[in-house]
Amino acid sequence: MASVLALLLGAMGCADAADGLTGPDWRRVMPDMGDWHEIDVNSLVPHEGGWAAWTKSPSREVDMPEGMALAPGGSVRVRMHVECGQHSVAVRFLEARFLAADGQLVQATTFGDPDTDGFPSPGAVSYKQNAIPMICAAAAARCEGDALEWPLPTDDPRFVPTCKAF
Repeated sequence: MASVLALLLGAMGCADAADGLTGPDWRRVMPDMGDWHEIDVNSLVPHEGGWAAWTKSPSREVDMPEGMALAPGGSVRVRMHVECGQHSVAVRFLEARFLAADGQLVQATTFGDPDTDGFPSPGAVSYKQNAIPMICAAAAARCEGDALEWPLPTDDPRFVPTCKAF
């Protein structure tokens, strides 16, 4: 269960998730780690008093729902809702897509559906170098009309957006 949470916290996005004409803009959470965890900064939108964006990561067998397996090279994409507070981020998962190595959709899930009971709910997380705070940093930068600067120090005020919409 902890590895599922780690995957989902650091994970997913959707290749067609971009909102607008520019297409997806995947940014690595840890640039020196290849494409391990990324967010699509173009999918970032205001959502229910917070922000929503797609994240993605490679799939691992231990992170799959019970009874599901993806061949090596598959990926998991999750649309997350975040509320960026002064010292931590409240997060909940909105939907997930499990993709085969060739990009074909294997399974899609909307969180809150009965088949998602086994998925973790992270609640609040601290600011550090992972996908959830990166969503906050991207929203904060866009509020100020700035480009996303990443990574940020964990106590940096630029994690907290100053606007509620773009």
